[in-house]
Amino acid sequence: MKIYEKLASEDPKTYNPSVALVLNNLGVNYREQNNHEKAKECHVKCLEIREELVLEDPETHNPGLALILNNMGIYCDSQSEYTKANEYYVRCLSLYNKLYKEDPEVYAFDLAKVLFNLGLNCNVQSNYTEAESHYLRSLEIYKKLADRSPKFYNPDLARLLNNIGNNYSQQDNFLKAGVYYMRCLDVYKRLAYENPYMYNPALAVVLGNISINYSNQDNPTEAEIYHMMSLEVGGM
Repeated sequence: MKIYEKLASEDPKTYNPSVALVLNNLGVNYREQNNHEKAKECHVKCLEIREELVLEDPETHNPGLALILNNMGIYCDSQSEYTKANEYYVRCLSLYNKLYKEDPEVYAFDLAKVLFNLGLNCNVQSNYTEAESHYLRSLEIYKKLADRSPKFYNPDLARLLNNIGNNYSQQDNFLKAGVYYMRCLDVYKRLAYENPYMYNPALAVVLGNISINYSNQDNPTEAEIYHMMSLEVGGM
């Protein structure tokens, strides 16, 4: 990092993009270690550099700006600063919408991720209608990605389906919630068959959600069946 900073002080145009990339990665690393103060410091510095670079050459540097805006949103969410997080995600989404339009092959995954993050952010703030809108757009992209590369994208697809189910459940729309929980269950069953150690905990969670969903619909028989299945899988 110090080497890049020295080089950037002598030739900012050439080396500032590298400084920004290192700062972004350091921020993510600190965030994952729960060192929130240093994570914020790195992310803020990275954002400042990216915004300056975009003024000079938006076509080259918009992808880097979108990346740090998404990470700033994730950081703010982790600190329960949901309004700030939403602002960063919305800015990020605007950029990825443009980038996806220009090159869907390259930016589909990035767009799906920020839509997922926005959905989660809106859900936490009880903005269920907006959460639904973002989640369903994300789902549309993830389905296409998972069709082409299920091994890589099915875990994200399953997590998204579960979150959509939760979002409907929180609105007392238990029928729709059940549809998405069942779709989620189908994906997690396949994942757990291939790697039970990694995916059985998530499988147990969605089985539990299905049980609760049946209970909410006054169907105690089905609720008990899925509750017992959840306990069985979770205890493996």
